Amino acid sequence: MTYYGAIEAGGTKFILAIGNKNFEIIKQIEIPTQHPKVTLTKIVEFFSSYQIEGLGIGTFGPVDVRLDSPTYGWITNTPKIEWQNTDLVGYIKKNYPFQ
Repeated sequence: MTYYGAIEAGGTKFILAIGNKNFEIIKQIEIPTQHPKVTLTKIVEFFSSYQIEGLGIGTFGPVDVRLDSPTYGWITNTPKIEWQNTDLVGYIKKNYPFQ
């Protein structure tokens, strides 16, 4: 079966979901927004049970969205001090090497 992942990264909580090609949600959880290392580890743990083909991310920001930038996908100068300069997309790509 083909699965897709979704991350809605908010200032107080992250919502993680697995869906299928018919847009049906298979599983969804909420985790509190904690230190990046804690939160990112929980994200990988959640998605590791599924062979996902792609992953969409919506996040608090600001985020560098310039594809040619060395900090592409980083949460940059956010008011959430612990999350400043966090390589969110790089971390996800390292664990899930999608195109």
